[in-house]
Amino acid sequence: MVTKLPAIQFYPGDWKKDLGVQALDMECRGIWFEMLLLMHDSEERGKLILNGQPMTSKQIANALGIGEGQFNEASSKILANGVADFKQNTWSCRKMIRAENLRQIRTNAGFLGGRNTQANLKQKATPSFAVAVQCPPGTPVPPPGFSGPFALKKITYTPPKNRPG
Repeated sequence: MVTKLPAIQFYPGDWKKDLGVQALDMECRGIWFEMLLLMHDSEERGKLILNGQPMTSKQIANALGIGEGQFNEASSKILANGVADFKQNTWSCRKMIRAENLRQIRTNAGFLGGRNTQANLKQKATPSFAVAVQCPPGTPVPPPGFSGPFALKKITYTPPKNRPG
């Protein structure tokens, strides 16, 4: 089962630039958008799946709150414009599937090493920070990016080895 995500990535620019979507009438655009919301929460993100099976047109129409005839008419326009895929009786959104695959790859990569790397860095890191200090009169010009008689000095903090209790 897919992890429930609290939000959907939606890029208004992509929606407006997609000529297939823009060629649809407003009713079909609304139906397609509602289908995208269903796909986001589906068992297999990016596809309309219910209980391990592709959703039927009747199930989709019911989920959208419209008649099956209205859905069938809109779906034929959506497919004719190349907006969605319909393969093996399954509605899908190519972009959502690509985004989900990328999210899974990044999640798995994070589990493989990201957390361990961060933990090691925290253990080995010596805290350091830069402080602006005033240069004594007659010192050379400060480094580029600094004006006036100020320069950066790196200070490294080394914690004491034996701390009481």
